[in-house]
Amino acid sequence: MNKKFTSESLALTPRLKIFLSADIVGSTAYKQRFEIGQDSPTPESIEKSITNSNLWQKAIQNFYRDIVGELDKVWNKQESIIKTDYGDEVAAITVGEKPHFWKTIGDEVVFWKEIGHEHQTWFTIIRWMEVISHIRNEFKKNNLSLNVKSTIWAAEFPVRNRVLYMGISSDSEKSKDAEDTLAVSSDEYSTDPIPMISKYYEEPNQRSRTVDFIGPGIDVGFRLSQFSSLKRMAVSIDVSYLMALSYLSIHDNGTWPTGFHYTKSVFNGDVNINSDIKAKIIEIYNKLLPPSTFAIAKKGKVKGEIKINYSGTEYLKGVLGGIKYPILWINSVPNNSMEALKDALYIDDVDSRGLDWLKLFNFCWVFYKDRSQYIHPPFVNADPNMTLTNVTPGYEECLDLLRSSQSQ
Repeated sequence: MNKKFTSESLALTPRLKIFLSADIVGSTAYKQRFEIGQDSPTPESIEKSITNSNLWQKAIQNFYRDIVGELDKVWNKQESIIKTDYGDEVAAITVGEKPHFWKTIGDEVVFWKEIGHEHQTWFTIIRWMEVISHIRNEFKKNNLSLNVKSTIWAAEFPVRNRVLYMGISSDSEKSKDAEDTLAVSSDEYSTDPIPMISKYYEEPNQRSRTVDFIGPGIDVGFRLSQFSSLKRMAVSIDVSYLMALSYLSIHDNGTWPTGFHYTKSVFNGDVNINSDIKAKIIEIYNKLLPPSTFAIAKKGKVKGEIKINYSGTEYLKGVLGGIKYPILWINSVPNNSMEALKDALYIDDVDSRGLDWLKLFNFCWVFYKDRSQYIHPPFVNADPNMTLTNVTPGYEECLDLLRSSQSQ
């Protein structure tokens, strides 16, 4: 990690998180099937109403169970393959830690993952698209009139966005370590949450502590979800920037915009990393980006090149001080699906070839520059030799002030 940003308190060390949201489509109509009449319900109508209620409860419960299980399954499988074929060091660069469950909001479930390297963005998004495809296939297999849409965004912590410590989960209170876990009183939780948040980060495989995430970056994600559809997986400008930067840093095929201090990555620069590891990472990356038209196979595997599309700008309530936000998205359905064919009927349908990566990166960079009062480019507090190390002016001073205020 960048030593000048690293703190003894894990809660006050800069972090970049990516958020993955999946929201059931059609659940409201599905849950409305209730047969009790206003005047004289019959035993048959009562029984049918309860049967229908049980059906939608089971469907949504299965959705939560399946998406957690499938994400864990596809992640572990692909991570194991990369570790076996290429080694732990390569896996640390391309995969990183797995996503963690955050919370459910009605018919929506959200996960988060900490980004430890710029190239982890691609691995994460492809695995997530496979999970979404699996859920859709499960709905179809069970003859449910349901589907799922998704939104992906990113947020920096702890300057512009914050972690709230909510306490200990009920299960952990009953564990053997309950005495240690509850060593701090509830009053101390509210007055000094920093030690508890640090403890949360210390146990990545045992998230017994409950936290919440708040801030403008989180607001963007939930506001952006209104522009997601079955076909269009909305992605924030931060996610678009991360994907474009990762792609370009590997191909090194463009002129970087003024103000962007390009540090050569492990693929192109004078970094102290052996050529064998370089070759392995490039091979993995090329497998993630095969040169063909995007499609999803029947078994849910992502095939072909993933591109980001642009649909203009829209106001997101309360976001960027009322300035319009770019609507960027990834095609998340096969090109021969009904959703894709319906979109193609419209004259103004966005070309499925997507945006040029250099043009997209330049757009994102200028967008950050012109709206620096509200948003800044994401960076990763990691190896200073990687590409994603551009820290916005004033960030270090804000971080120092935050740490001083939290220590008082």
